[in-house]
Amino acid sequence: MAFWYADFSQLTEDLVIKLALKQFGINLMEHLAAKFVQGRKINKIQAHFEPLITSETCKYKKMSLQIQKTAEEQRQMAKDDKLVFYFNEACIQFGFLCLFSPCFTLAPAFSLCTNLIEISTKMQNMSRYSRKFRS
Repeated sequence: MAFWYADFSQLTEDLVIKLALKQFGINLMEHLAAKFVQGRKINKIQAHFEPLITSETCKYKKMSLQIQKTAEEQRQMAKDDKLVFYFNEACIQFGFLCLFSPCFTLAPAFSLCTNLIEISTKMQNMSRYSRKFRS
């Protein structure tokens, strides 16, 4: 690939675009999609149940409504069965690092930054916008 370009600065620039910016864009899109799609559904359910819960005087009926609200939220959330996809993505990224780190020495640093962002957004999406796993 370096012989094709015959210029390592161009190769470095292309690797920055492919490794860092693409990964950051994908993470941002995943987070925003989950936040807006699932967040709107959850907000509608909360808007429906909150007046009922606050106006209820009997504590047992209030607890029942809270359980019903939680169950409805869980039912509206999407199943998150993408763990294999996340693992495959990490393996591909590791392969890119092994191949191109001699050409682009900052690739591990960019990879670390994008992985930290990816881990935090995926954990946030799993905890807020996806169904909980059954034990």
